[in-house]
Amino acid sequence: MRSDPASSPARLETRLRLALEAAGLATWDLDFVHETTWLDAQWSRWMGLGNEPVRLSFAQWRSFVHPDDWPKVRSALIDLLKGKTSVYQQRYRIRTPDGRILWLEDRGQVCDRDPTTGRALRAIGVSRDVTQEEEKIQRDRLLTAALRHAPVGIMIAAADGTVEWVNPALEQITGYRADQLIGTRAGYLLHSGLQPESFYRELWETISQGEIWQGRVLNKTATGELRHHDVTIAPVTDRAGKPLHYIATYRDVTDQVLLEERLERMAMTDPLTELPNRRAFLDAMHKEFQRVVRSGFTISSSFCLIDLDHFKRINDTLGHAAGDAVLRHFAQTIRQTLRQMDVCGRLGGEEFGILLPQTDDRAATAAIERLLRTIRQSVVVFNGHAIRYTVSAGGTSFSISDRTIDDVFARADRALYQAKENGRDHLVWIAPEDR
Repeated sequence: MRSDPASSPARLETRLRLALEAAGLATWDLDFVHETTWLDAQWSRWMGLGNEPVRLSFAQWRSFVHPDDWPKVRSALIDLLKGKTSVYQQRYRIRTPDGRILWLEDRGQVCDRDPTTGRALRAIGVSRDVTQEEEKIQRDRLLTAALRHAPVGIMIAAADGTVEWVNPALEQITGYRADQLIGTRAGYLLHSGLQPESFYRELWETISQGEIWQGRVLNKTATGELRHHDVTIAPVTDRAGKPLHYIATYRDVTDQVLLEERLERMAMTDPLTELPNRRAFLDAMHKEFQRVVRSGFTISSSFCLIDLDHFKRINDTLGHAAGDAVLRHFAQTIRQTLRQMDVCGRLGGEEFGILLPQTDDRAATAAIERLLRTIRQSVVVFNGHAIRYTVSAGGTSFSISDRTIDDVFARADRALYQAKENGRDHLVWIAPEDR
């Protein structure tokens, strides 16, 4: 019977060698008796020693092993030699003659032992170049450390929004521990309920399409406190662009928002009376005028100019501090007398403007007359002085013939002038048709 040529030892050895090379494996043979190791051609190529197998003494082979890794390699080999284990497995670094550092993973076992002592005489195995794996592990460790110690909150979520990982900064920002966040849909957990559903719907539509979303979210922390967070959500997609994960960063900007709001209030508020200043009042007038125009003037809104009578006399006789006290008193009286929807602003000096939205001539004149009576009956006590004062007022309502608020102002200013000319301490109202 003829033997199959493909099964001859030479053919089998060749096929095994090709299979090992295809798998990226090198073979080795340790001779504990003569303290030598045989390394195949693949090992030689890794080391830059040529394309042929080499036989090295243990001392020569040891010189290639990184000194920091030699203790664990030596310990594993001693255990193998003494029979404490029959399998050898180790991952370590080697230094090539040209200065490169490679990571190898060895797997082998004893193939011959002394029957009397049980000591290993010979071991064979394979080596695998795991340099790229180790470099990736090191990069992943570095990335994880960077994420963990980042000053901004970071969250990694699955495609359905379920939290998979958070860093300590996010725990601090939200007040929730990692174990309270992981496994939940944190977007709902932090939901303040103060932003419309359309806001979150647009957010999900954006990231579901594989696009980055950025915005400011008003979230609720574990203690129930409302905090402003600048959030960026970046999808991690497959090759088809379908999101697999989401990486979200959170930055607490509450202090910044509060400062901006405070500065905005300062820019729009008269510091003495704490009423809207001229800029803020004119802005309110413009908005109300546009609202009335859009309604086709089916909405009636009114405007009144008010001037404190003989205010200069108070400043000249009692000092500017007394005048300031009177201005503050007038502002407080307005806040207590008018409706919350009405807007009063200090336009400059002792001149004030009052906007009465959704108020016709009759209701507006009644409100202003009530204010004048209240002022007339008031007394401002300052440094032992009882100060009485009055105001003059001129008002009008918005008209379909008005092109801008300047027309409204001009009509009210004319009415105020008439009130002063007619003895002060009263209201003159000019209806649009009386222009």
